[in-house]
Amino acid sequence: MKRCPMAAMVQAALPCTARESADAALSASAPAEARSPAERHAEILVRNGAVLTLAGAPLTLVGHWEWLADGCVFCFPAFGDSERDARTIEFDETRDLGDAGICFLKARAMVGQLASVASARVEDPDDYRVAWQLWQQVKPLRMRFISGCVEAHAAVSSEARTRAHS
Repeated sequence: MKRCPMAAMVQAALPCTARESADAALSASAPAEARSPAERHAEILVRNGAVLTLAGAPLTLVGHWEWLADGCVFCFPAFGDSERDARTIEFDETRDLGDAGICFLKARAMVGQLASVASARVEDPDDYRVAWQLWQQVKPLRMRFISGCVEAHAAVSSEARTRAHS
């Protein structure tokens, strides 16, 4: 059996007795009917294993995805271990690419794309699928840390939007 290089990033995937469901981990503050189609599509992609492509950055297996505000999304990579690993994506438009995912645009230029593992043009989709399954065991143990990262990025993003509108 071939070893998964992404899974090697996990030193110990401990079984979690109090596992959070994917729905609980992805729950948004707004009711489902109040969220945009792009938000709902992103939730489905992330729940099933998604890869984020950003300009000039390597492909990222998404570990946590959260809409901070209109035009602003927080992403934490699966197996990330530092606040520096977290990303905030700011955009002014999304394009639904159907099965290929969602494209994020700023001033009509693509700043990122969220896609399923199957459609993300990764070298070995099976490695990503295995890593995603391992991450489901690890994520509940990392949620406190990830939540702190979300709060820090939300505060910075909010300050930037306030300055932009001043």
